[in-house]
Amino acid sequence: LNAYETELKSLITPVLQRIKNEQIKCCVVSNNIREKVLKGLEFTKQIHLFNPEEIFTIEQVEKGKPEPDIFY
Repeated sequence: LNAYETELKSLITPVLQRIKNEQIKCCVVSNNIREKVLKGLEFTKQIHLFNPEEIFTIEQVEKGKPEPDIFY
């Protein structure tokens, strides 16, 4: 967790900011657990770009990616 917190970097923050400014809908879809996804978004200072209902994780579906379940 320490390495995750100190070394995780966002490469797409400018893209996400532009998407938000243009009011284009987007979301986070991850095969990870919600707690880890939220921590990653916090560590990379991207958490403010998403509402909680726009973050989908493996815990919400029976079958994770590459199965399409998480997109329904």
